[in-house]
Amino acid sequence: MARRTLSANELRRLAEAVDGIRDTRAYVVWRESGPEVTTSVKTGDDVMAECETDNIVGARRHLRSITLDPPVVDATGAPMRDFATRYDAMFWSEAAVEKFMLPYYMRHRTPAEVASIRDAFNHASVCAYIHPPTSGIIALTSARTDGRTLEALTLEELRAAL
Repeated sequence: MARRTLSANELRRLAEAVDGIRDTRAYVVWRESGPEVTTSVKTGDDVMAECETDNIVGARRHLRSITLDPPVVDATGAPMRDFATRYDAMFWSEAAVEKFMLPYYMRHRTPAEVASIRDAFNHASVCAYIHPPTSGIIALTSARTDGRTLEALTLEELRAAL
């Protein structure tokens, strides 16, 4: 599979995704869509790097559950209840997004992408961002619901809904 040249931002984004995967092996693979970070290799994957980062405190106690009100569903409408295992941070105020989230993403996204993240948060239907360990961006929003339920949507899904 032909590889293209990576930018420094793309390389930093891959490094941030790998850093979010702890106590298990992570792989940077080249797929049809470009480089991705995964915890398993598929037949035909072009493995660019094999990585492993262990937590300093491997036996740290973990939260088992987090309950949100209003309830949250995924893009298929299935209820989500496993926030503590699927996400490692949540930002629900403008101050938190501006002080912590945007500077973090500025390290490995373009200024236009960071502006887009900020602009999406400023939509009235968005009440929070949740951060998966691989450094993607998920919005908790009522853009496609009745307002009594929130959906966890990627920025692309959110933009399509607005």
